[in-house]
Amino acid sequence: MTSTPPESILAAEKKDAGEDWILDFPESVAFEIPIKKKESTIPSSIQMRLAGLADSPRNAFSLEDINRRIDEANKRKQDTLDADISKVAAHNAKAQAIFEKSKEQAAEKLNSLEARINSKLSNAEAKKNEATTSWVQKLSQATIDKLQRGAKAKVDEEWSAKELETKIDIKSLTADLRREEMKLENQEKLAMVNQDKLSRGQLALSAAEDAAKLIDARIEQKVVAADHRREMNQILQSARLNECAASKKEKAADALKQDEEQRHALLAEIEDKAKRAEERKARAIAEKIEAIAAQTKDKLRRGLDVGKLVDEKAKEKSEQITTKVEQANKRREDLIRDQQEILKDLALKKERLVIERKKEEEKAIEVIGKMIRSKLHSANERKEGIIASKVESIKSGYDMKQMRAQETLQLSLAEAKELKLMSEKRLARATKKKNAILKAMVDERQDENRSKIDKVAQLNKIKGLEEIQRLIDIERKLVEANERREAQLLEMMPTKKVLPSPRGSTTSNIEEIENRINKANLRRESYLAEKVDNASKKRKGSPIGRELFAASPTSDDAEFDAKYEVKSEVEEEHRQFLRRASVLTLLTEVGGLNLYFVAVGGIAVAIMGLMLFKRNA
Repeated sequence: MTSTPPESILAAEKKDAGEDWILDFPESVAFEIPIKKKESTIPSSIQMRLAGLADSPRNAFSLEDINRRIDEANKRKQDTLDADISKVAAHNAKAQAIFEKSKEQAAEKLNSLEARINSKLSNAEAKKNEATTSWVQKLSQATIDKLQRGAKAKVDEEWSAKELETKIDIKSLTADLRREEMKLENQEKLAMVNQDKLSRGQLALSAAEDAAKLIDARIEQKVVAADHRREMNQILQSARLNECAASKKEKAADALKQDEEQRHALLAEIEDKAKRAEERKARAIAEKIEAIAAQTKDKLRRGLDVGKLVDEKAKEKSEQITTKVEQANKRREDLIRDQQEILKDLALKKERLVIERKKEEEKAIEVIGKMIRSKLHSANERKEGIIASKVESIKSGYDMKQMRAQETLQLSLAEAKELKLMSEKRLARATKKKNAILKAMVDERQDENRSKIDKVAQLNKIKGLEEIQRLIDIERKLVEANERREAQLLEMMPTKKVLPSPRGSTTSNIEEIENRINKANLRRESYLAEKVDNASKKRKGSPIGRELFAASPTSDDAEFDAKYEVKSEVEEEHRQFLRRASVLTLLTEVGGLNLYFVAVGGIAVAIMGLMLFKRNA
């Protein structure tokens, strides 16, 4: 009889730790049990289809073809969008050229009209000069009055400038006060942050202590489990030794000594590891406490120093502010007094001059005002009539252009909707076909796993170590068969496969694929946005044209932009639909592999439960 190797103890410890493990028996022990194969029934349509897929070349409706067709649909959609954008840009360029021509013609007519008006005004001015030569001397006094008013305005400007300087000084002082208040608030916030860091450090220490306690408890559990397994192995060995002949007693004694030595060595290693873990934990906790204490002391010291400096600066600045405010108030009072005196003198002079010249100016102004008003009124009426006629002609032309632009926009939106419906229908058909194939594959695997579990349940009546070893060989063969089947299925699947992780999960690869898809979609959206912006810039034209359109009351530019935004929203919904479809296809592809790994894991767990039950029995 062979003794239990130490690898079984390590495998049991791996099982307790929750890791992936496989019990390996010596290669010299090899048992085989003839398994009756289940009589084959009539194959289903799904099985026949899978067999045909395994022997024949790939079907035309594979995942790669679906993805290729989706890409072709996206390319066609992009081509149609580019064509629509180019058409709109060309149409806008033509409309802009026509508008510029009409604008130039209108500008030429307006310039000619302005030249005629200017000529008439120059003639009127000549007549006015001839009429006003008689009273030029009277207006000389008016010029003197204007000079006096200019001097007064200059004095007012100087006074306002000085007043502005005082206001600026006051605002700078208030800004300094606000700055000091902000500094005090920041110091208070820093103090609160330091307190939060201290509390988090204490929480981290408590968490480290709890983790150390959990590690100690796990080590104790592992030691107890190892002792239990050792006792069970000793009982089995004693039963076997009693059944053996007397000639094998010496070999049994040697085997027991070896087991004792191995057990003592394992216990010594476990105790040494536990001691080293406790020492590392104590050193790490002490280092963390010292570092946190040093940081907090340094921060508190710096905070106190900063607070003292801030208090001193605040006192100095408050004193400076009070002195500046007092000086500014004094300057303001002096300026107000000077201004009041100047205003009084100017008022007296103005009253005298107004009384003397008022009567003469009224007579001359009435005569000249009547002549100028009549001429300006007639000229303005003629100018307004000409401008109104030109504006109406420009508006009518612009309305026609807007109607044509709306028609082209509606046609492009209808084409985009048709493309969207066609792509949605094709995607729905492709996803249905793919889901049906994957469902059939999963059902077949589940049926195979159920049959394997039934076979394992029939072997529950087997007793002894030989039956257990045979079960292990069967389990190994099943795993190898599943691996071969998995390799065949992966060869049948598309070239871009999602490989499983060491523990049977593919979440990391799924996340990477989703990130790549999102990045590609973002690049595509940014490219389309740049194209739309360029087209809109070409459509809007020069800044002079934009100002004229904005000034016109019948401008429909906002309506055109709103319709174009509706089109962009439809395109965005279509892009989101394609993105979701691609992610769903990847998830369904990975879901079949995950179900396969779950089934294999269930078979392994059932076999190990049977082995433990037989040992305890």
